Amino acid sequence: MTTRISHWIDGAVAQGSSGRVGPVYNPASGEQTGEVELASADDVRTAVASAAKAAAEWRHASLSTRAAVLFAFRELLHDSLDELADIVTSEHGKVHSDAVGEISRGLENVEYATGVPNLLKGASPSRPHPASTSTRSASRSAWSRASRRSTSR
Repeated sequence: MTTRISHWIDGAVAQGSSGRVGPVYNPASGEQTGEVELASADDVRTAVASAAKAAAEWRHASLSTRAAVLFAFRELLHDSLDELADIVTSEHGKVHSDAVGEISRGLENVEYATGVPNLLKGASPSRPHPASTSTRSASRSAWSRASRRSTSR
């Protein structure tokens, strides 16, 4: 059985207009498992215009909205890990455990991205937020001590 792979444009399946397809093989067995629709220049223009529109909308999304989307994506990846590993195995010929490892590394990147709003505030466990008065006082004290040492020599 072969699967037909169409395009995904503007949030929906979009049939290619070129009328051409390319075979998809399972690299482990050499068996043809599907065919992918090849895009025409018009298909590409439509996809690029859709992506540009989505990017313009995303640009105005708040950090909390972006973080919520990334957290939802993280949950989808986590919940679908085995299914995604099966797809990687069939399409790339990797053994299942390697595919799980590859997807887990991608999941780590998404988890890092969910924490970016905190990084944008300038805070981290090793470096408190710059607006913290105790940090400013400690910095001034350290600077004062260093200045006194250099002038007393």
